[in-house]
Amino acid sequence: METMQINIGKICNLSCKHCHVEAGPNRTESMTQNTMAQCLQVMADYDIKTLDITGGAPELNPNFMWLIQEAAHLRRHVMLRTNLTLLDKPGYNHLPEFFARNRVELVSSLPYYSSKDADRQRGNGVFQNSIDVLRGLNDLGYGQEKSGLKLHLAYNPGGAFLPAPQQAIEADYRRVLTLSNPMCRNQISVSWDGYLYDCDFNQMLGLPFSPRSISKLCLADFQERQICVNNHCYACTAGSGSSCGGTVV
Repeated sequence: METMQINIGKICNLSCKHCHVEAGPNRTESMTQNTMAQCLQVMADYDIKTLDITGGAPELNPNFMWLIQEAAHLRRHVMLRTNLTLLDKPGYNHLPEFFARNRVELVSSLPYYSSKDADRQRGNGVFQNSIDVLRGLNDLGYGQEKSGLKLHLAYNPGGAFLPAPQQAIEADYRRVLTLSNPMCRNQISVSWDGYLYDCDFNQMLGLPFSPRSISKLCLADFQERQICVNNHCYACTAGSGSSCGGTVV
């Protein structure tokens, strides 16, 4: 097991059309520091190297910085999935430097490369806000060669269709669909309340992992579990983990 992905809350400053978590300003679910500590203990006990933090807007959890600092103390690699738009706001504009100090890898959602399409999905002004934040991250070294500070941009389709071709969808998925890299083979998803799932899509559909809670997890559970599958798994297996896991290779 290489990665633990945890959803630390469904509270978000945006209500995006493409959000499968259905996060937004009116949600109240938020992971407690105690549950975060249980996640970190499992990572330490079973030598899980990467912590993948998602939400909602993870930055809105009051224990957000504590979690990153504790993971850094454990010498774990931290990935953060951010919508960018909070990172130049009062109370949050210190976070980019905090991320750089802790070598946090950023996966930044940008629905499209034009303001019209991005704002249609997320609200007026979001595109320019995101570009301003990205420029600030670039100034800190993110996305710059040899800095070691990784910055990824995630494209989010605005409807029921797959993204446009990436090198003709890697030559039609190299002509053969692969099952070697779906995220559920090497990571686990933890919800805001400490419940366990095979991936964040299973989390949103309520497809359970056994045991149900991070507090009851042991190494054998990783090795012997039956992965829950459903129709959404087709999108993931068509790529190499698709969704939060990433790219077609």
